[in-house]
Amino acid sequence: MMVNEKSCSGKAPIKVGGQAVIEGVMMRAAKTLTVVVRKPDGNLSVREDRWYSPMERWPILKKPLLRGSIVLYEALYNGIQALTYSAQEALEEEEEKLGPWALAGTIALALGGAVLLFVVIPHLATMGIGALMGTDLGVRSIWFHVIDGVIKVAMFVGYILLISLLNDIRRVFQYHGAEHKSIHAYEEGEDLTVENARKYPTLHARCGTAFLLLSWY
Repeated sequence: MMVNEKSCSGKAPIKVGGQAVIEGVMMRAAKTLTVVVRKPDGNLSVREDRWYSPMERWPILKKPLLRGSIVLYEALYNGIQALTYSAQEALEEEEEKLGPWALAGTIALALGGAVLLFVVIPHLATMGIGALMGTDLGVRSIWFHVIDGVIKVAMFVGYILLISLLNDIRRVFQYHGAEHKSIHAYEEGEDLTVENARKYPTLHARCGTAFLLLSWY
């Protein structure tokens, strides 16, 4: 999630966003990002990094039609880095940590599974429905996109409901809601305490996940 709001001191606006990770959250400003993960022993593991956007090195990337792709790349890159770090830190001490090749394979498998589940299967199902109806539902047909969109939404909602039954995933959802509460408190200029954040809703109007869902479908 990325939001724009005024800093608590009333100075220049600060861009702040974040995402849930395994047993923690990642928060990112324009040039810095921090990942905090709760380890199995209850202690917090903190990673702070300086972030240099490619748009700072090559200003041409700030032009329309280019900057959107760069922002998406940054979100995916930072998100995968944060998830990888949290996955390693959330392991018990006696558990074997994943090596770089194992992590790369896991990420590739997850991305490939997402494409298969939410792109390939809905497309094939839509064409199958067209064949059963005796209608050629090509990609140029508006009905192809209507049926394909309905299938995608149904599969996505079903997927979310299914994985929400897993305790580890429910914890990630809870951290996501906690991140939203913290952003709400920050936007209101309040101190970032549990008491201040608790009173705000878990939903946020500028949640990047909601934006991606609407733009995809």
